[in-house]
Amino acid sequence: MKLIEANKALRDLNRFIEENVAKLSLPKKHEPTHADRSDSPRKEPDEQQKAHAATVIQRVWRKRKVKQAIVESPYFTYLSLMDKGDEQYLLSHIMFGRHVAELNLSSKHRINNPYIHRGAFYHRDDDLSGDLLDKLLQEFRIDLKEQASHTFIPVTLLKNTPILEIYNHFFPHELPRIIRDENHSVGLLCLPKHGHNKAQIIRVLRAAGLIASPWEIAVNIQNKDEFVIPKKITLDDNLPKTSEELIESSIYDKLSFIARDLHHPTQKLAVCLQKF
Repeated sequence: MKLIEANKALRDLNRFIEENVAKLSLPKKHEPTHADRSDSPRKEPDEQQKAHAATVIQRVWRKRKVKQAIVESPYFTYLSLMDKGDEQYLLSHIMFGRHVAELNLSSKHRINNPYIHRGAFYHRDDDLSGDLLDKLLQEFRIDLKEQASHTFIPVTLLKNTPILEIYNHFFPHELPRIIRDENHSVGLLCLPKHGHNKAQIIRVLRAAGLIASPWEIAVNIQNKDEFVIPKKITLDDNLPKTSEELIESSIYDKLSFIARDLHHPTQKLAVCLQKF
């Protein structure tokens, strides 16, 4: 009993058994009589019902413990479900929970993540436009006519991103068109600009983390040297011009504040800038 009382899981199991399983205890064995033999057809279904009831209770207990483990420690419970020999285990160990956007304000189990803003879609929060995407469309040889009639969503095609499986689960009656290229680890999902499910499809892909991030798009661009260098930027005259002016400015005060805040997303960058 001391071992049971010292272990929370065993203590819960013991209490659960006392409350629910006591009713299933079987009668003591006795030598069968003539009356027992005559009642055996009736008792056999009773035994089956008891066995079925025990199975149901065991399943309910296991589900309860799994739910309890996920609520108490979702990160380690998630990792415990994976085979440690799986090549994706290390990546999951590093990445899980680092880029999870906040849930809705009305959610009962809201996740507070200080590293991203409230309106972020997972960590794919770009607006699906810009020079990077335009360059990627050129490398996939998407002509202007098709760009005018369709929206192209950059999606990641790694082993741990089963886009077709998720797409078919949420939209089983629509056949996805994904443009692939052997030289790229991202693809382009082609959607009609006026498709009735377009916004919903993008929302699901964002929530699932399937939309390629700007970093992934940049890595996949082959001809990076063809980017146009922007014109020289004119700095504000009020900015400090010497190191002495910088140290005495409000800019350095803010930089120091960020460098001391371990929860700030750019804390390490601020520390590096301070060293400069």
